[in-house]
Amino acid sequence: ANAGTATYGKTIDAAGYKTLTAVYWSWIDAEPYAGNTANFDRGFVQVSMDNYKGCCGATYNCGNLSNQCNTSNTNTWIAPRLAADQKHWRKVQINLNKYAGKKFQLRFRFNSGDGQHNNTTGWFVDKLRLYGTK
Repeated sequence: ANAGTATYGKTIDAAGYKTLTAVYWSWIDAEPYAGNTANFDRGFVQVSMDNYKGCCGATYNCGNLSNQCNTSNTNTWIAPRLAADQKHWRKVQINLNKYAGKKFQLRFRFNSGDGQHNNTTGWFVDKLRLYGTK
């Protein structure tokens, strides 16, 4: 199985903001599946105020979707992966209002979930932007 993360290297300081939204573009070529709830080859977006304490790490398999890591200081969002999203760029928005006015870290994590069908291109993220109002 394959797993990995890309963490933005700086702490994001959203002091003074009342609302906050993350916007990014996602492209995925991962294990084929039938339906919208496959438990394998998934991308996750994670935001944390405590360096992802208690969450799985960057270099080991995090298991299935039940191990997303949502705690009082960390939230995880599953990257969209419908059949129509395969091999197409898709704009994704995440409401980060919980983190407005706070300092936090942001990372993207990919987890193949198992050792099968891992000969695809993977997951790509581009043009990450954070928008907020003061």
